[in-house]
Amino acid sequence: MADDEALENHYRFTPSIDLYSVLEALEIEHLEVSPRRTIAIFSQSILNIEVSAGQLSDARMIRIEILDYPTGAATDPETRLERVADSLADATLADIQLSESNQMR
Repeated sequence: MADDEALENHYRFTPSIDLYSVLEALEIEHLEVSPRRTIAIFSQSILNIEVSAGQLSDARMIRIEILDYPTGAATDPETRLERVADSLADATLADIQLSESNQMR
């Protein structure tokens, strides 16, 4: 990873989204870990996506964490997170809101 700090953001979708369908529609490779968690590859970044309200098939709130991204990447992690969230929202026409529980570790 470009630096040792993991970056994550929390998002709320209105209405809820079906992450399975959205990831498939966007042709984003992913591996389901549990009914509430998947690992995805988006724009050379490895992401941990966890649903904090709902399930992967009916997600109202999610946490997206960048686990790894290319060293020397031109795009900073925050911008990468925004691109992922915007892509999910655009594909579903859902409203997206950045949650106040965001944190940088």
